[in-house]
Amino acid sequence: MPAALLAACGAGPPAVTAAAARSAVPRAYRTLFNLSDKSVTAKLDVVEDGQTLRRAMAEALASPLAAAAAGAAVHQVTLLGRPACQNALEPWPCARVVYDIVATNGSALEANSAGYAVYVGGRWLVAKNTVCGLFELLYTTENKSGTPPGC
Repeated sequence: MPAALLAACGAGPPAVTAAAARSAVPRAYRTLFNLSDKSVTAKLDVVEDGQTLRRAMAEALASPLAAAAAGAAVHQVTLLGRPACQNALEPWPCARVVYDIVATNGSALEANSAGYAVYVGGRWLVAKNTVCGLFELLYTTENKSGTPPGC
């Protein structure tokens, strides 16, 4: 059942519409992946449970790899039903996001990546699981062991 219909029937939060998600989710992804902006607080503000990732975000922003990323290009935001969110280990409501991490020269550093956004506290946020997956990829790239702090 479409999210707008669920909201109209009282089965979901009223701001959970495809249009609202397609507007808010790309902004959150662009803020998060504009790694040339070293503001940890701004990035954590657009991430689900972001404050628990403060140390990992600071480490990621200090990485030489961070200087290459200038944002994200979101290609698709698809609202998912409760079972699909649960299968993705995300709280409902959630959305599947297809995006590129964009380099400072405009090319794609990571093309057609898949992640999630979650609707929490009246806002669409980048899912913590998506961010932790990327932190783990960074750890692998930098030959670090263990789990990124907060993940």
